[in-house]
Amino acid sequence: MENSTVNPELYSPAFITVIFMDCLGLFLAVTLNGCHLIILTYSFPLFSQNLRLCLRVLAVFDILGGLVCYGMEILVYFNRDIVIASLVGCNIAAATCTTFVGVSQFILFVITIDRYVAVARPLQYYNILTRTRIRTFLVVALVVGASAGVVRSIHGALIDYCDFIIDGPELFTQPIMAIYHVAPLSLVIVTTLLNARLLCIARAQAKRDKMARQSSVNLQSRDYSTDAHDNEQNSFSERCKSAITISAMVGASYLVWMPYLILTIICLCEHSNLSFVWKAAMYWSMYSTFWFNPIVFGLVSSNYKNAVVRLVIKVRLVKS
Repeated sequence: MENSTVNPELYSPAFITVIFMDCLGLFLAVTLNGCHLIILTYSFPLFSQNLRLCLRVLAVFDILGGLVCYGMEILVYFNRDIVIASLVGCNIAAATCTTFVGVSQFILFVITIDRYVAVARPLQYYNILTRTRIRTFLVVALVVGASAGVVRSIHGALIDYCDFIIDGPELFTQPIMAIYHVAPLSLVIVTTLLNARLLCIARAQAKRDKMARQSSVNLQSRDYSTDAHDNEQNSFSERCKSAITISAMVGASYLVWMPYLILTIICLCEHSNLSFVWKAAMYWSMYSTFWFNPIVFGLVSSNYKNAVVRLVIKVRLVKS
């Protein structure tokens, strides 16, 4: 007898591919962020205290977000009625997932602010961004992300809408839901501008460092003031390098998240809809922000690579 709670197309090639990709995303989110969290915990000189705190919180939320979002989609594919039997329950599930996505994006914004102040106002950095203020910003990011998810889901329940109803004809034809894309889009614009400014400052600093090194080579004698100046330049140079790494991470995160925003707006404007495969691919792309950050760190930051190598060597020595 056919089980009514199991999707009859479960064993079609499209469903098998989608389920495999969601399982892969869940695995990557847990393993990569778990390793990333270990590296951030045991590599103290790698980043400043504020930046390390933000990155650790981001890694924790990325692990939870990957578990909830990918896990919820896999659950829907195998047994839809568990989630969509009740519209309220479906929207609660959507609120949980939306919360983790929103919190992740707001934490990236907080990290961008931290790096911008560190590079643009290095002398006032510890006065402007104290440990308490960074923690306050992180709490605000959590509250704002959770509030956005709850409000959006309550609104969806009132108009008979839910993200996890994958075959509903009205999934992308509720124009009022476009209002919830305004805040993320504004955040994307502001964060992009700040990171563009960061890259300009870092590039100018790289030119100054190159000129300073050339000048120091021509000097025949060195004194303590020159050494102190070099230490200051090196410290600022490290901040610029970390700013470049964060800019790459933010850019990659928004790059994989933007298809969801763009396709949703197009569907709303044209009153059209997407097939199941395209919807699944769009959500998978958005959720990949949960596991993409450690990959970007490994590709961009040489200090991060060295920290990984040192940690691996240390683990091998302990085992031997």
